[in-house]
Amino acid sequence: MRDSDWLIRDGMDRERMLGMDHRIRPARNASFAVLALARLACGPWLGWWTIAPLLLSGVLFTRAEKALPYLQRPNT
Repeated sequence: MRDSDWLIRDGMDRERMLGMDHRIRPARNASFAVLALARLACGPWLGWWTIAPLLLSGVLFTRAEKALPYLQRPNT
């Protein structure tokens, strides 16, 4: 296993990445909420199936957020 990568070179870069992820979380959650409201509002015209990809991406983002502190590198 390599100690560095092009994205995260050392522990300092990793801490910065984790800190930035923590700071943008409220904006990311707000964007998911706006998308959900828009898809619910457009449901009768576009179809209710359009909510499924949004729910799936929300679940995947939540799982990634919970796993990120425990991973040595974000891409492993």
